[in-house]
Amino acid sequence: LTGDGSFQTINQIMSRDYSGEVIQVKTRFFTEPVKLTSNHPVLKANVFRGTGKNYLKNFKIGEPEWVSSGQLTKKDVLLYPIVSEVTDVKTITISDIVRAEEVNGYAKNIRETYTSHRIPSRVPVDNDFMRLAGYYIAEGCITNRGINVCFSKHERAYIEDTKNIIEKVFHLKPTLKTENNVTVILTYSKLVGDLFQILFGKYSYNKQIPHWMMLLPSDKQSELIKGIYRGDGCMREKDFCIVTNSRILTYQLRDIFLRMGIIPSVQRRSKEKLNKTPGNIGGRA
Repeated sequence: LTGDGSFQTINQIMSRDYSGEVIQVKTRFFTEPVKLTSNHPVLKANVFRGTGKNYLKNFKIGEPEWVSSGQLTKKDVLLYPIVSEVTDVKTITISDIVRAEEVNGYAKNIRETYTSHRIPSRVPVDNDFMRLAGYYIAEGCITNRGINVCFSKHERAYIEDTKNIIEKVFHLKPTLKTENNVTVILTYSKLVGDLFQILFGKYSYNKQIPHWMMLLPSDKQSELIKGIYRGDGCMREKDFCIVTNSRILTYQLRDIFLRMGIIPSVQRRSKEKLNKTPGNIGGRA
């Protein structure tokens, strides 16, 4: 992601010996520090503030300028690029993504059994599909038979929404299974499992958004955020937050929020602080 908000190809990653000062930059919102050599150029602006009641009235930001990181002060504001490209995708072709054969508009498994189900090869990338993607990223997992999405049994609206989208998009009837306080939506389809693994990753720490979704119009991206928030989000007194252990997903969400005019703060917490009471699920710590 370059300074003008466009994505460009990385041609080469270089490594060289360095002996000298290293600057650690930590900003108010992007709290994870960035380490730079002292002569590394950064784009910054001066901030002019009022005092007392006139703090905001006289608040203004000066013209951006490139300076060496070693020249930065605590009063400077660093500029960060916002993704500028918008490319809508109306449909995706499942048979191309998972490399499956297409027959009469349906994708089929390489080896079909009497229980195999073919699914539509072309599916719309609409608000429903984006919301389903969010549900999977937050609460989904890949199985050897397809995908599972889990919610609290009390979250009936989200359970029904997920079930209805799967039926509409893939022409499959998922199975609902409730144990204790958890309801699992089970979708038995190797094709769907392969699709979601390729697009969004398999394990929670590998979950990510495919690059083409980072360029979609904001109305579609808002449905993706909605799905992720419903699974891994919460409201607090002054804000809302989403929790993930995927570094890539964290940065992608940050860039999507910036496109929407929302400045997010990234906070990092250890699993020890989050899990003060050890949990046990099905005999697993």
